[in-house]
Amino acid sequence: MYEECSHTRTQNLPQQRAARRRAAGDRPAFSSFRSLTMPREKVCLVGSGNWGSAIARIIGANTAAHPETFEREVQMWVFEEVVGGKKLTEIINTTHENVKYLPGAKLPTNVVANPSLASAASGATMLIFVLPHQFLRRICPDILRSMAPRCKAISLIKGIEFEAGRPKLISSMIHEALSAAVPVSVLMGANVASEVAKDEFCEATIGCADTAAAAAWRLLFDLPTFRIQTVDDVAGVELCGALKNVVALGAGFCDGLGLGGNTKVCTYHGHTCYGCTVRHRGCSRIQQRLQPYLAEAATLRAGGHRAHRPG
Repeated sequence: MYEECSHTRTQNLPQQRAARRRAAGDRPAFSSFRSLTMPREKVCLVGSGNWGSAIARIIGANTAAHPETFEREVQMWVFEEVVGGKKLTEIINTTHENVKYLPGAKLPTNVVANPSLASAASGATMLIFVLPHQFLRRICPDILRSMAPRCKAISLIKGIEFEAGRPKLISSMIHEALSAAVPVSVLMGANVASEVAKDEFCEATIGCADTAAAAAWRLLFDLPTFRIQTVDDVAGVELCGALKNVVALGAGFCDGLGLGGNTKVCTYHGHTCYGCTVRHRGCSRIQQRLQPYLAEAATLRAGGHRAHRPG
C-alpha cells in the first residue's frame, strides 16, 4: 500500500482500485493461468520525469495487485541529480515522491529509484521507455547487456525521428538498438501527466503485434482511471500519438490568429501546407491513412473538448 498522505486521499486510489478489482475477479483471463506456464515478469521503467513518474504510480499499483504475473518490485532508472543538497534517488526512495518532476504525487513503495541503468534493467523481462528519444542510442547498449533473454519493450515516447531525410519510428529505433528478437510495442494517448497523477479519468491505446504480449501490457497499465485498449497496428498508434501534437499546435495557431472552426478543419486537409509538408517528407500514404483521424480530432477540438496543448 502507499504510505498515508495527510494532505490528500487521492494518492492511494490506483492501488486501492487495483486491489478491489483483483478481489472482485475483474481482470483479464490472461493472469489466471499465466503463472502456471511462465515465470513472473520483471518490470523496469526507463525514465523518471513527469510522465515517467505518473506511469510509475500505475504500474507500481498493478504489479503489487497481480503477484501471479509480475514481480512486485519495479525498478525505475533515474538520471541522478542533486535536489536541495540530496540525491534525487535518495529522496524518491525515502519520501516516495519525485519532488522535482512530479511534486505532490506519492509513488508506490514498491517503485525503487535506481541511478544505475545496468542494475535497474538487470533480468528485466518488460522494459518501459519513457524518456527523450535523444538518449536512446546512448543507453540501449547498457540495457542490452543486462536485460533478460525473453525481454519485450514498450515505448511511451511521442515523436518521429528523421534519418537521411526519411521518417523513422521511435519504436524502430529501440528495436534496432536492442535486438531483432525484442518486440517493441507502443502506448499512446492524449494524456497530461499531472492529470494522470491526480487519477482523473483518461484512456490510452497500446499497439502490439502479439496477442499474448498485448494482454500482459494491458494488465500492467489498465486501471479504472486509466483505461487501456489494444490493437495490433503498432505503427498506426505511434504515428497518431506523434501527429496529434501537430493537430494541437495547428488548432492553437488558429485560436491565436482569431480564426474559426472551419479554418481549423481546413488546416488538416491534404490540400494545405501541413499535407504538403507530409508529402514532401515522403509520407503520402501515412497522411492518407491518418486523414480521418486528423479530421475527427480537428472537429472535436473545434467543439472545445480540450485545451490545445501537446499530450
